[in-house]
Amino acid sequence: MPSTTERPLPNGAEVDLADYKIGSVMSDLDSIRSALERCAGDTISLQEYRYREAEGIALPESPGYDPDELARLVVFATDVLADVETIRDDARAIQETARHLYHEQAYDDRAHRALIRSWHEGELVEKGGDS
Repeated sequence: MPSTTERPLPNGAEVDLADYKIGSVMSDLDSIRSALERCAGDTISLQEYRYREAEGIALPESPGYDPDELARLVVFATDVLADVETIRDDARAIQETARHLYHEQAYDDRAHRALIRSWHEGELVEKGGDS
């Protein structure tokens, strides 16, 4: 097994920073979603629009959102959805590899402890002590 000095694990600070960044992104996404939902609350459905138009009922004034800004939000959300797949795949790989290393380390530790225990028991037998 390679020594940890040859291939160090990511340290706690690196993991904490990544966790902080993910939390920050999640908070930003929540803020963007909430803002859009507030904007959508100011609009009416297409069905309601058609009904009001057909009945001659006054339509609410459109807030006049910038189409380029809306398109940018659609592209942003599409990119985030693609990134989610990459993040999910990377997280699964991290989980599986770390789990494998953890179990391998636990197995090595048990094997090492058993070897030491066997060696000590052998010492006791050679010295005529109890096991």
